[in-house]
Amino acid sequence: MICLQLQIQEEEELAMRVMRIRQSVTSSSGSKSPSEDITADPRTVANGFTSPALIQNLTPGTPQISPNDEIKAGFKRIANHVRSGEIPIGEDTPVPALDKNWIEGNSKEYFGRFHDTWPILHGPSYVTMDTSLLVSVSIAMISCWLRSPDEFEDVVLQLHESLMSAFSDWIANPRSRHEYDEPWPFETYQAILMNIIFAFYHGNEKLVSKASLLRGTFVVALREAEFFNSDNAAEQQRLHYPGTFVPWLMTIRDRWKRLIVSLFKIDTYLSIARFQAPTLFREEIDLTMPATHSLWNAYGLNIFFKRITLEPTDRSNFKLSEVIANPNTPAKSLLLFEDIHLALCGLLPAIWNQTQIVRRSTEAGRSTQNCTSSLAWQLEAWKADIERLKHQCFHAAEVGEFPFTAYIGDYDEDPVRAKALAMSNIRCLISECLMTYHLQGLQLYADPRMINSVAMASIVSPDHEAGKVEELYCTPSQFFVNAKPISKQMSPKPNPSI
Repeated sequence: MICLQLQIQEEEELAMRVMRIRQSVTSSSGSKSPSEDITADPRTVANGFTSPALIQNLTPGTPQISPNDEIKAGFKRIANHVRSGEIPIGEDTPVPALDKNWIEGNSKEYFGRFHDTWPILHGPSYVTMDTSLLVSVSIAMISCWLRSPDEFEDVVLQLHESLMSAFSDWIANPRSRHEYDEPWPFETYQAILMNIIFAFYHGNEKLVSKASLLRGTFVVALREAEFFNSDNAAEQQRLHYPGTFVPWLMTIRDRWKRLIVSLFKIDTYLSIARFQAPTLFREEIDLTMPATHSLWNAYGLNIFFKRITLEPTDRSNFKLSEVIANPNTPAKSLLLFEDIHLALCGLLPAIWNQTQIVRRSTEAGRSTQNCTSSLAWQLEAWKADIERLKHQCFHAAEVGEFPFTAYIGDYDEDPVRAKALAMSNIRCLISECLMTYHLQGLQLYADPRMINSVAMASIVSPDHEAGKVEELYCTPSQFFVNAKPISKQMSPKPNPSI
């Protein structure tokens, strides 16, 4: 701890030296314009840290610190502050002024490539300086890794591991369910979930293992706080986020819904990839159907009030847990791809239980009560809804009707671009639904754990044992990609009589 504090102190002293040197260089050169003034560029100070090598080479006429070096230095410094406890977990620490520019400048990939699949944050109201440092730096971390994984791999993982360790320590001391006088540490919850998802995307075995453990503890802690209870959520909103302004109320309500929905999804993914039972069950999702992607991504009040008139208001009358548990739900006309995907995720507990029963009965030589037919029917029923909704979306795109309008995001001033991005989002959601369908089918008709064990044991030559094991090992991302062709081969054609 002492060494870490000395390192942080040294970094801050180095930053001050850089600022004084640059001010001296600027005054001696007589620079007046912002383009010539070194201190006018926020990238000249790497968030309180600059490497000694850069200081030694900092002479008049030398290049400024590169943007990537600034980002790396910022990640390292924040990682050190997280480890030392200077950035507390559970509190909404604001983004320091010196960090604003580089963090704000690294959010494009997050909102462009990550946000549509994991809409944890409310994009239209996201402002770096008003958002917790834990959330903002997690956005920057994910963006940098998506943009250039080789360039930022080391510093990103350093920060990620620091955050995961701090989150694990913090979550081990959960709040009492009777602490209703304080608001939920919502942005800390968001940052935890974002880092769990990032670990899954990265695919490193050690990172995924830590994420899986944190996911389980996180779900239990949220249960203890009765976070999944809609009455408690309404009470939180009444006490801590009062108001009558419709966009404000919708944002507060839906961010709670979307955090639970995203946690449910990643819990399913991690459970499948780790051959485990799920931690969170669909029956616990005590919330009504969320607003559409279009309303959640309405950038500007004028856009919001325009889109709310197109919103299928009946969605708020149905409990999501009841909708996704029933392929013949009365809300079928209101279903969107994300609802169907949750329904497919919700089948995991029953499929997992069936797999365990079959395995144990086979080992003991006993016959089993086969529930495969019922589960197979549900899978095929939801797949039929995917095809139905896909046809409706492609047709509605021509006339601008629901369900296509539910996927319009930004760029209202450019309808052609908005339509293209909506179609891209729809295709991604279809792909995600079908991938989950095939994964569940694979588990229903086979034993993925046994398949993995056989693959790991199939070593061609002892001389190539280490290399072969590495080739056979399947990361979570690879496992999901490989599921579709295997499932197609193993699943029988649906029986119309079922």
